[in-house]
Amino acid sequence: MSYQKKNKYRYEEEFQIVFSSLLLRQKKLLEAYQKRKMAKENLDIADKEFHEAINFANSNESENPNNLAMKLKVNI
Repeated sequence: MSYQKKNKYRYEEEFQIVFSSLLLRQKKLLEAYQKRKMAKENLDIADKEFHEAINFANSNESENPNNLAMKLKVNI
């Protein structure tokens, strides 16, 4: 395999990792937002979960999506 092809595959793999982790973060934020929006009681708990989701999404910039999936307990 040529050097260019190796780089191409490496960049595609890196893109897939970053894109997958972005999708997982987005899913976590959306779930927390919907929970917060639907909360009729215990708004403090819903707000806390929403802000935890925001902090979680902001703190894991380059994390492997498989590790994120295990933390979030979701399937990729």
